[in-house]
Amino acid sequence: MPSDSNSPSDSTQESQIIEAHRCNILLSLTAVFVELIHLIFGSYIIGLLYIQLVVVLITIYSFYVFRNIPVDNNLKSTIYENRFAPIVAAIISMLFHSAGYQSLDDDLYFKTIFILFGVLLLLYTVSNSFTKMSIIERLARMVFYGMWLFLFSWVFVNYTNMVMDKSIPERYQTTVLRKEVTKTSKSTFYDVLLGGWENHPAHIWTRVDEKEFEKVSKGQQVEVYVYPGNLHIPWYEVIIH
Repeated sequence: MPSDSNSPSDSTQESQIIEAHRCNILLSLTAVFVELIHLIFGSYIIGLLYIQLVVVLITIYSFYVFRNIPVDNNLKSTIYENRFAPIVAAIISMLFHSAGYQSLDDDLYFKTIFILFGVLLLLYTVSNSFTKMSIIERLARMVFYGMWLFLFSWVFVNYTNMVMDKSIPERYQTTVLRKEVTKTSKSTFYDVLLGGWENHPAHIWTRVDEKEFEKVSKGQQVEVYVYPGNLHIPWYEVIIH
């Protein structure tokens, strides 16, 4: 019987798999290269890491471009294709510069993250909907890639709202009310409880590094710098002298 004209030949599928791998490698190297350029010239090129969003969007689009690659009924094919590699590279790059920032409005902060995550997940769902696979595989992929897209949404919001915020902060004085050390099997966390300040009467827990934790004591006065945030999500940093 003649083969189905709508089905790509084995050679075509093999060619697409090779091209998909090349695309993944190129996008991953692009994310790494952008990070290297940022480390060297980041202070001169404002917003350079926004290229990582382009990397993620092209990666999402690649699911449509390579939709004819055969898919197994498990996650092996998902991992084998390495489609997540460029997204992970972009996440690591942005996380390197945007971790450790603390928001003053968690409701608005997480709402913004989930809005971006919803948009990216919708784009992924549409792009991936053209690939023939079982419902189980489709759901497994959505969970797998949804996790990476959520992490990217988190670091992207941090980068945009906080890292790129060059406004002059409002300065306040507050008091350290309590210190606490939390130890896990893999790491140790240092937190201090701060009293309120003008425009923010509620107490707030904030995470500091070990050196800052050792320098500060209960009852000590510390400075708090409050920034408006580029996305209008106020954030702060604690200055311990």
